[in-house]
Amino acid sequence: ENNYWSPVYLSPNLTKLVPEHFIDDGIVKVSSDGDILFKKSVIDILNENNLGYLINERGILSNDAIHLNNIQPVLEDGKHWKKGDVFLSVRNLSLILLYRPLTNQIIWHKLGPWIHQHDIDILNDKEIIIFNNNARSTGLGLTINENEVSNSILYNFESSSITYPYIEAYKNHNIKAETNGLQEVLENNDFIMIENHVKGKIIIANKAGNKILKYN
Repeated sequence: ENNYWSPVYLSPNLTKLVPEHFIDDGIVKVSSDGDILFKKSVIDILNENNLGYLINERGILSNDAIHLNNIQPVLEDGKHWKKGDVFLSVRNLSLILLYRPLTNQIIWHKLGPWIHQHDIDILNDKEIIIFNNNARSTGLGLTINENEVSNSILYNFESSSITYPYIEAYKNHNIKAETNGLQEVLENNDFIMIENHVKGKIIIANKAGNKILKYN
């Protein structure tokens, strides 16, 4: 509809649930003319859907507990979502939300198994795929264990199942993206493009992990 969804820092804070120094991440829908059509704090979205405890249960409250890094709009109706819904990637909670702005409802949410994830893509009417950075917080930044890599996790809404269809591509090319990163599934799901923003690389590989293209 020629509109844009964007993460945004809300300043001053829209929410009254956290201190003033807290980063109040929000979602904003903007028209092509620059008019704000919708604006909402992610903290308020969680709290108004009885999920505020996901923030408040933390022993030490970070000033960046949300870190919204991706908004994926739903462009057509399906069995599990409706046109106008948005998927939200809340990095610092390792949380994915399916949110309906029209009614201010969280339709679905899941914590992990992704860790500090980024990109969300809708594959079909029952599956999404998530770029899982797989980066753990050490208190001194994010790190990926020596024997692990980042990966793409496929979630099936009908079976509630988790699979890793492109793990060989990540292993064969030792893809470790502590932050940022995205994936794009190509050609009947046989190939995947992986952007490792941190290392400045793009790789296209098949499910067996064989490299088709590499760009530095």
